[in-house]
Amino acid sequence: MSPFSAKNGSSVSSASSAFTMAPPVPSGSVSVIQVIEGSPRRAWMNAWNVSSRYELESTTWIYPGLVIMGVWGIGAGVIVYLAGLKGIPTELYDAARIDGAGAWASLRNVTIPLMSPVVFYTLVLAVVEVLQYFLVPLVLKNGTGQPGGSTLFYNLYLYKNFFAFQDMSYGATLAWVLFAISLLLTLLLFWGARRWVYYAGEAR
Repeated sequence: MSPFSAKNGSSVSSASSAFTMAPPVPSGSVSVIQVIEGSPRRAWMNAWNVSSRYELESTTWIYPGLVIMGVWGIGAGVIVYLAGLKGIPTELYDAARIDGAGAWASLRNVTIPLMSPVVFYTLVLAVVEVLQYFLVPLVLKNGTGQPGGSTLFYNLYLYKNFFAFQDMSYGATLAWVLFAISLLLTLLLFWGARRWVYYAGEAR
């Protein structure tokens, strides 16, 4: 029986609720909360005796801090994966068990192949989202690129050339380069998907 069958529907619902319990606050709002002086962040840092050198002013901790803020938005992806897992027919797990397949064999031969379209979908969205990474560093450091230029990402550099420096020609060139990179990576992903993405009913 599938671990995501109707019998275990309550556990799946509980898991999905856990990842979507937080309100859909935009990333920019989260960043604003992080940089407000005298915020609760300061209180818990003092409570745990965390030195200010571990804050987002450090080039050492700025990237882990951005990753932690990015974890805030994983709820939508979790829901997509749970929906994909619940969409796998339980008959396939029953057939695999009759053929003598254990948990690992069922995972490798049933779950992963049928989840490959979902993985591919989320992979494409993740690549596009990474290439568009802009809002958090803009709000977090007011577009300055601090500390030490570590948050001066490509999109922020493009934005500053367009709107801060008014260098339209250079900014447009940067935008076209970003578009070309995005198109190339997306085409490579779709080309490679033929080798590992399985669609039900597709002839092999």
